[in-house]
Amino acid sequence: MAPELGRLTAREIYDRVLVDARSELNRTASALAFSGVAAGLFMGLTGLGVAGALAALPGPGGEFIAKLFYPLGFIAVVIGRAQLFTENTLFPVVLILEERRHLMATLRLWAVVFVANVIGALLFAVLATVTGALKPEVLTELMELGTTAVEQPLLRVFSSGVLGGFLIALMSWLVTSAQRTIGQIAVIWLITFPVGLLGFAHCIASSGYILGAVLSGATSVGAYVVWLLVATSGNIIGGVFLVSLFNYGQVRGGSQLNRRRARRLAENESVFRRRSEQLSRSPKQGGEAEATAHFVCECSNAQCTSEIMMTIERYRHLRSHPRWFAVVSGHQFPEIEPVVEDHHDYLIVERKGKRGELTLRPRPAQTAS
Repeated sequence: MAPELGRLTAREIYDRVLVDARSELNRTASALAFSGVAAGLFMGLTGLGVAGALAALPGPGGEFIAKLFYPLGFIAVVIGRAQLFTENTLFPVVLILEERRHLMATLRLWAVVFVANVIGALLFAVLATVTGALKPEVLTELMELGTTAVEQPLLRVFSSGVLGGFLIALMSWLVTSAQRTIGQIAVIWLITFPVGLLGFAHCIASSGYILGAVLSGATSVGAYVVWLLVATSGNIIGGVFLVSLFNYGQVRGGSQLNRRRARRLAENESVFRRRSEQLSRSPKQGGEAEATAHFVCECSNAQCTSEIMMTIERYRHLRSHPRWFAVVSGHQFPEIEPVVEDHHDYLIVERKGKRGELTLRPRPAQTAS
């Protein structure tokens, strides 16, 4: 159904993620650093938007409305393609799982982007607190956001960081599937709004206003460093394990199903060859139209042990199409495997999608003359 509706399949999203990951790993350290500083600076818009709204809308309901502006920094960073730790930096994890390499390049990417993001957040804090650009009431709200965040119990910082990392990585994954900029903005806003509303820790989004609180003397550098380490650990776990690994497993699991199906086709091919050879040696037993053999069900269930009785002629017909498979009735996936022929005892289904044809499918042997 996905191609007809214009939606990308899970595999197509996965392939886009791999392309983005390779692109990021190939960027120079200087390019990553400049992009990372810009991202850290842009993320200051999250705190700035919330603080400005809180100052303008005091009283009941003001906090909820203020949190509507929390996604501003994420929108600026993602649409502007800047490097944000927990966003683009988690994609290379999928590439590591896919190719079993790039570990050192990924660690380099993480280190450069993380440090650059913090520097960018510090730059925002300087602009917000030292230059006097903000109204006193807005600055007060911004500092309050910083002190509130850093005073949370560390266990809550870590657990909320896991959820925050999960949502931001999920946002990145979904943005990859969005076809238009307006769709990307909608995805970013919908996923990051709960991060701000529920006060989940994000190592960079919160750094801007926490560092502002440090510069104003409302909290200490040591308290910020401890908070940063705990929040970052939670973000990494949430992004890597709850998004990257699960989506990798989803797509690679499909590849595993194809390998299982390929093995079943190989078994049936062996049966076909043996039966064809028997027919060629004993023509009196009848032609292909009557000759039958037991073939294994070609479904993707690794536990399936069902067999299908089929004539050699029908088997040859089955193998005439690279996307056709013979399965016992009930073993098909209707969403992706519509039935093209119903032979009562078994069905012939067609695997849809760009990867429906198995590249490892064995070619049927010709009956010896």
